[in-house]
Formats: sequence, structure tokens, C-alpha cells
Amino acid sequence: MLHGSTAVFDNKVVCFGDDGNSTAKTLGSLEIALESRRYVADEFCFFDIKNQKIFGYPFIPIHIRPVVKNHLKFSHNIILPKDDYKVTGAGEFVTQEKLFETVQGRLNALAYIHFSEKNFLIERLSQKEAYKSFKFCIASHIAKLLYPSLDRMRFASMTDTDEAKVIDEKTIDDIFAKITIGNEIDPQILKRFASYKLTVSDPCQIVPLLKKEMFQVPL
Repeated sequence: MLHGSTAVFDNKVVCFGDDGNSTAKTLGSLEIALESRRYVADEFCFFDIKNQKIFGYPFIPIHIRPVVKNHLKFSHNIILPKDDYKVTGAGEFVTQEKLFETVQGRLNALAYIHFSEKNFLIERLSQKEAYKSFKFCIASHIAKLLYPSLDRMRFASMTDTDEAKVIDEKTIDDIFAKITIGNEIDPQILKRFASYKLTVSDPCQIVPLLKKEMFQVPL
């Protein structure tokens, strides 16, 4: 299980993951899905290492925080459809298929979004950096299950926070050692898809950055 949100971008499947410091996983997936209208899963994605297929379950709704809702409204003129889920302090939950077609497919890229007021760039991660980030993608959900204080969203109180929650690398390594055979995964797996770090000041920069890198389109 990967901690990430996944959608289709110009017929390529991109998962926006958690590298320990990244953010905007759902927002990134929504930005590319607004173009393709095809969505894999929000927050919980399952990756079959043997055939490189990534998939999810459409009964798990898309979690849309207030800041994401406002961005969709004011930057894309999108009003969320009414749903049966209760609106809480944690934001809104929208049935995936009310917004997009649910699909699955071969993972083409993992992307990690970071916000900066000044920078606007995309970087291809080295094998070492990609491996470290991939470990966070695999183990961070389990860390939040074991240590609920590390999760920004509190299911019991139905609240959310913008406060940064940093999971230290030792916690990730301890969990990773318990859930993998021999405390490692085959590094060759990471050669089957690209890994990127995106640094943006505005979510609307995500699509042009991916186009520049993945399809060599000048900005």
C-alpha cells in the first residue's frame, strides 16, 4: 500500500506520494485529473510490484480539505457535487466517480510536491533519493496508524489541521524492516518508473512542470 493519490496524466499514471516532507498529494492528483478525467485513488493506493500495476477502491472517497476546495472553486471554477458524506472540520469527502472515471494501470511516475514562494522547478530523483522517498510512501500510513498524533486528520473527532506532521526517518526504517523481507526491496523496481520532486508556489504550476519533464514541452 502506498501513501499517495494517483490519477492519469496524458495517458501516463502518476502517483503523488509522501516523501516525509511533501504535501498536496490529493491536490496534485486533482490537477492532472481535471485534464484527463481519469482517477485511480486518493490517499490509499495499492501497487503490484510484479506487474507494476497501481490501483485503488472507488468506495474510498476523495478527501478534499477546505484549501483544496477553495482552489478548485477560484482557480478552476469547480463546485463540488453534493454527496451523502457529512461535511466536517476535516473537510469534505466526495465519491470518486462523481468527479472522474475510475481506472487502474501501469505506474509511470512517482511525484513529490513541495511548496516554495520562489522556486518553480522539477527534478528527477537519483536512485538513492528515489529509494528513500519510496520507503516513506510504503511505511508512512502504517506509522500514522501506530502513532495517530502523526496524522493531520483525526477520524475520531472528525477534525483536520494544517500543522506540519513530520515522521522521523528512524520510525519509517523500523516499520519498513518489519513489513519487508530482508529489510529491503529490489532497487531494480525503481528503474521501472520515474521519480520526481516538484517545487511550486501555485498548484496550477504542477501540470506545466510535468509536461516539461515527461514530454519535453518548453514552458
